Amino acid sequence: MCTLMRPDDKILSHTISFLRFPLIVAVVLLHSNLSVVIINGTRPVNAGQYPVHEWLYRLFSYELAEAAVPLFFFISGFLFFYHGDFSPRVYVNKIKRRVRSLLIPYLFWNMAVLVLFVLSQMYFSRISSGHTLPITEFTFSDWLRLFWDYSDGHPIGYQFWFIRDLMVISLLSPVVFLFVRHLKCFAPFLCGIIWAFHLVPAVPGFGPMSIFFFTFGAWFSIRHRNFAVIFEKYRRPLTALYAALLLCDILSWHFHADPPLLHESAIVTGLLTVTARTARGIRSGSLRVNGLLSGSAFWIYAIHLIPVALLLKCWLSFVRPLNEFTMIAGYV
Repeated sequence: MCTLMRPDDKILSHTISFLRFPLIVAVVLLHSNLSVVIINGTRPVNAGQYPVHEWLYRLFSYELAEAAVPLFFFISGFLFFYHGDFSPRVYVNKIKRRVRSLLIPYLFWNMAVLVLFVLSQMYFSRISSGHTLPITEFTFSDWLRLFWDYSDGHPIGYQFWFIRDLMVISLLSPVVFLFVRHLKCFAPFLCGIIWAFHLVPAVPGFGPMSIFFFTFGAWFSIRHRNFAVIFEKYRRPLTALYAALLLCDILSWHFHADPPLLHESAIVTGLLTVTARTARGIRSGSLRVNGLLSGSAFWIYAIHLIPVALLLKCWLSFVRPLNEFTMIAGYV
């Protein structure tokens, strides 16, 4: 991306670079829910016990941060097909590069989490969930599943399901390329319908969400469209629509309603709005890429879940009394 010279290409490059850090912060927010922490087989906090905390978590972690992972898949799909024709030789070279950038880190970090998992069972059983099978009772199939679908369709390194799904969709990139080339705009549209209406169940490594947003991003790259500049043109109506969808989604949660496509529409609109506003900020100079923050995104992604989980459990175990103030403080 650093070799791009045209002004609009620079806007695109800097928009992608700038987004890396705030998006990874949003991912941390997604994993910071005190209300679902389990200690010794029980939950210290009951649903609805601290409504102000739940509202704050709902707004920042569920509504605003929910577009982060889809946007990462969108950018990944765009970059996979960026610059050059897609030929068998190009495909093989791209897969070789992703062995280094995806597969090796995936194996390394899941192994690191496994080591921490063993140590936590040995020395920190007091704050463990109590819901995980002791390592001494693992069967051969349990060991195999550690690196793919150990718990609820996630590997033992919970957050690395994203890399797992990205590796799978990268292997299937020739299908994505042909799909987009022949169906054009109908390709992401059909994938979006499948995702939004839950027409196909998600299986580990092959989820409708990852396929849709990767294909959505790939469409812009294969069709040689600068998504940052395109979204930027519609930043005002997108912002207004996103605010309205967020409000409706929060109210529907409060009144225990579940309007079809409301949350999905908010996610897609949030993706477009965040990108549009970032591109505008880059163009105006009010936003600038910080190389240190942008470069730290993967490290935060790789290591955040263990310290976040540990801090949440320690907070609920040792902070007394638990009330709205201490719950909000723990979330912050």
